[in-house]
Amino acid sequence: MTSFDALWDESSVFRGLFIGKGRPFSSDKTFDRDAAMALWEARFPRVDWCTCEYKGCTELVKRGQYCSDHCHVNGELPLYAWVKKTLYRYIAFQRGAQKTINDREYRKYADWAATKKFKKVPNGYRVFLKDRNPFNCHADNLLLLSKYSYYLVEKKLISLEDAMEIDMRIGNLLHERMRAGRRPFFAVFGYSDISNVSGANMTCIWKEIERGNLNPSDLSSIVEFVNKHKNRDNEGMNGEA
Repeated sequence: MTSFDALWDESSVFRGLFIGKGRPFSSDKTFDRDAAMALWEARFPRVDWCTCEYKGCTELVKRGQYCSDHCHVNGELPLYAWVKKTLYRYIAFQRGAQKTINDREYRKYADWAATKKFKKVPNGYRVFLKDRNPFNCHADNLLLLSKYSYYLVEKKLISLEDAMEIDMRIGNLLHERMRAGRRPFFAVFGYSDISNVSGANMTCIWKEIERGNLNPSDLSSIVEFVNKHKNRDNEGMNGEA
């Protein structure tokens, strides 16, 4: 297997995976080689990465393969590809109403792995890596968070535990509503459900939907709306503007 040092010396693409916006290290000044090596050693999938077989190309591919720009040499697209510092996998799938048409395409590895674990990634949710290692997409390291909770955790406004509790409470509320036989109106939550949880009256809810500030079919939009109105109530109780 190609060593970390060899990849670091040979590939600018490899070096770029570690440094920059949204990467483990924001700049060269904050870069820690030992920490970077530890993140890489904990990666999944355990691919034997190497540079493209085409002379002079520094794109990362599985050992023995050509990158997508040079795959004409052997007529085979690479199994894995790094695009904008995100890992993609070339997968086979069936499409069409009867699932009879065979096709292939590149999909984000983390999202693909999440569908293998959770069967699907529901609308309004994103895949979150528990250990925050951008290279570790092992099934045990994957969580699903609502987009709102995901954003709050990414901005370090709440902990992962708080984010999971927010999503759990919403899920429990939805389960109770559905179990009680109250069919949702228009979307996942009925307008009355949103009103009861947020404290906002129906007129306010309708206006926010018309303005595009609330989408009852999007869980993250509902969470954001509820929290906004809960915060307003708390501000009023504290006598703040």
